[in-house]
Amino acid sequence: MLGLGCYDTDMTCAMFKQYLCIGGNWMHFNSAGSWPRRERRRVYGLNELPVSPPNLALLIVAELSSPFVILQIVEISLFMWAFKYYIFPCVLAAILVAGCGVSAFLRHAQQLRLLAVASQPRLVPVVHKGCVRAMRAKYLVPGDVVVVQPGLAVCDMVLLQGHVLAEEARFRSGNSQVRKVPYEYGHDPEVQYHPDTCWPCTIFTGSVIQQKK
Repeated sequence: MLGLGCYDTDMTCAMFKQYLCIGGNWMHFNSAGSWPRRERRRVYGLNELPVSPPNLALLIVAELSSPFVILQIVEISLFMWAFKYYIFPCVLAAILVAGCGVSAFLRHAQQLRLLAVASQPRLVPVVHKGCVRAMRAKYLVPGDVVVVQPGLAVCDMVLLQGHVLAEEARFRSGNSQVRKVPYEYGHDPEVQYHPDTCWPCTIFTGSVIQQKK
């Protein structure tokens, strides 16, 4: 089962699919010296989304700046000004600030866990130099031919061979399981691949590949 990772909208999809239709061997994809990986990586950069670590102070400020908290602080201040009573309102204000701090701390810990998961190196089986080799996902460039595996899709891909059942709950409502079919090469030169029109053969980043055959 092959997929064209980090799809390229030029004529790469049609070229690879046409090559398969005439009985070509997948081992000839990305042969040594025929794929300008360094040039493409220089143009497109790494296949990763840089995420800065969360700031606990900013999260606390965001919690205290919510309209609900501001409304409660105003009510406590009016109560203290109107009745000249300070002990109970100060206790309420302290509980409110402590609750915001705890909420911000929990959000900070959750974002740190998500950052740790996103920063984990992921290996992708890539067809290169006549064999399948493991490559870190961040080094993929548009046009790489990868072997589709169950799990989280680390890049946008065009399915060239096989069928895939993918979960796309993050992108659509209703039935989140979508069956992906191979890209069909057309002989009309005016018709080119585009992810908006060829979504049945496109596996989007973040989709969970459940089955393949």
